[in-house]
Amino acid sequence: MQDEDKYKNTDIAFPILLSSKISFLIRKIFPAALLSKYIGKQFLDQHSNSSRQIEALSCARYFTFMDIKTKGFNEIGLNFKVNNLLDAKYVSNGYTYHYYDVPASDKISHNSNSYFPQAGINYMAG
Repeated sequence: MQDEDKYKNTDIAFPILLSSKISFLIRKIFPAALLSKYIGKQFLDQHSNSSRQIEALSCARYFTFMDIKTKGFNEIGLNFKVNNLLDAKYVSNGYTYHYYDVPASDKISHNSNSYFPQAGINYMAG
């Protein structure tokens, strides 16, 4: 048997999202950018329950690229990225599962929270 709960005035999953981008040139031929983002605490569901929440996070990324003109091709593009520049330990999202012991008449409640931890500092070239 399924129980139904009705909630009013709950918080949204992502209450605060901020991002920034600083672009610059390295030696006039390498455009580059430093990107950052901040995400405030977020809930795994719409119940606004602090036992089902992910802490706020912030991370940064560096990006540069270069286009090379050649005789054989119109243009060759090279890029390099450093993700999670500050090697932050964070969780980006997750999910929760709420259940009761069987038989349901005991009304012993349980939460199962699962999280998706993100990689530390990592590099990508293309």
